[in-house]
Amino acid sequence: MLAGLSPPVVLLAVGGLLYAAGTVGAYRVDEPGTGALAASTALLSLAATSGVAVGAGVFDVTGSWSTVVVAGSFVAALPWTVFVLQYTGNGELATRPRVAFAALPTAVLAGTTVAQVVVGVTPTLQTPLVAGAVGVSFLATVGLVLGGSVLQLYTSLAYDGVRFSSGVALWLPLGAPVLGALLADATPVPGWSLAGTTFLGGSALVASTVTTVDVFDTTPAAGRYGRRRLADEIADPVAFLDADGDVIETNDAFERQFEVTEAAVTGDPLPAVIGATLSRLVGADSVELITAEGRRQFAPRVSQLRDHRDRVRGTIVVLADITDQKLREQRLAVLNRVVRHNLRNELSVVRGFAEEIGNDGVSNDLAADRIVQASDNLITLGERAREAAQLLDHEPQTRELELGELVSEVAAELHDEATNLTVETDVPPDARVETDPDLLYRSLNHLAQNAVVHNDADDARVVISVVTDREGAHPVEVTVRDNGPGIPAHEWAAIEQGKETPLEHGSGLGLWAVRWGVTRLGGELRYEPNEPRGSVVRLRLPQVDEVEPSVADPTVDAVAERA
Repeated sequence: MLAGLSPPVVLLAVGGLLYAAGTVGAYRVDEPGTGALAASTALLSLAATSGVAVGAGVFDVTGSWSTVVVAGSFVAALPWTVFVLQYTGNGELATRPRVAFAALPTAVLAGTTVAQVVVGVTPTLQTPLVAGAVGVSFLATVGLVLGGSVLQLYTSLAYDGVRFSSGVALWLPLGAPVLGALLADATPVPGWSLAGTTFLGGSALVASTVTTVDVFDTTPAAGRYGRRRLADEIADPVAFLDADGDVIETNDAFERQFEVTEAAVTGDPLPAVIGATLSRLVGADSVELITAEGRRQFAPRVSQLRDHRDRVRGTIVVLADITDQKLREQRLAVLNRVVRHNLRNELSVVRGFAEEIGNDGVSNDLAADRIVQASDNLITLGERAREAAQLLDHEPQTRELELGELVSEVAAELHDEATNLTVETDVPPDARVETDPDLLYRSLNHLAQNAVVHNDADDARVVISVVTDREGAHPVEVTVRDNGPGIPAHEWAAIEQGKETPLEHGSGLGLWAVRWGVTRLGGELRYEPNEPRGSVVRLRLPQVDEVEPSVADPTVDAVAERA
């Protein structure tokens, strides 16, 4: 059958068979990109078969078989480019809209080629509109092929796990035919001979590569996806920056922590994303950042990305959340001070009055009363220490609740425990917040109790109010006002700085418990003197997503759990 064909057509026929064999081999391999590779080689096999049929005179057409082969090579460019993207680990770029858009140029080339070969309408291609469309489509398709070629060969060179020869072998299936088509008119070699030879060479190589050599044992995609998966498996937020300090990649933890998507922040400066400059992170033991969970403490680790010539190409930023660790360190430091100071003082009282029992200088009743009082103080101290530990050990469970119910519960408890006390509340009827009900209750209750215990006014007064501002940085602000003596400056300085010193320390655990609870809620505390007397402490909660009110009020559940 092939005896009457010219030598180039015979080469084309053999090449078509080999491309068919390569298609079967690629289809049977379940590796990244093999489906697209099979589609590409199938199209090339179909182009070769059609070219042989035209060359053998099976179809009465005006065009040559080489034109059919060239058109088939360009049509196969699209699935081959998809294969390259998937093989190199960039398959996420080959979305359906992008593939459909990239198919337009090849469709134009295929349509005009069919018109040229079948019905001989070459003169009409000289009209400006059609010629312009064909020219643009040709350049776009060539650009697609060249881009895929560069990516394929560069990745094969850069990725140590892949032999460069395998990368070349997987490039030639399309590279060889298209190269022959491009050079057909630019070389003294007759176009039909060059096209046929390159077609045969490319098909032979892909058939032998796919069917006899397992080039998919190790693929660049495995390394790329592996590095990506490794980054996503890290619990800490990770960001990759380019040499200019702009974000180029993030892991899942980073996107969750800062409520962003990689696509949205790619190309943005780091400060625009996390609110901190790279220079602030470098060398810092800890930084406070605003996150989806409110204010959190992070220990930043900054490393430079260098190439094989030791040139800086970018930066890796890892943010380890140390908020709970910092709180535990504070608890140990504060409890250590409280145990050493308060426990020693109270035990000294107990021992001193115990030694005076039976002496004429002090009545036994007075000594007994002072010993009981000191013992009660120690019991209270132990209870406060236990409550503080519960605040830090409690696992937050965010739910939506009505602040009016919560504030009313705290106010009722104040009324039950104190006499000669006026408690007022001012809460909007629609004030709701999504937070941990138990942590918020404990924090607010500690704050209110502190305002009552230290209030020495004859007409003691405590006002608990709520202000909501959904557009503000802190949409929910709970304020406790009193007319007591106020918080000593040195005590508030210790709370504000997050650590105690010999000169700046508190007298108990109340305010520390409030600070720890609010910090775990992602909020912050603010203090200012009240006028004309007293304290104003603001508990500011972080921004949260608005949710629809639930049918069952979760506040009731939270109250029942504490009861």
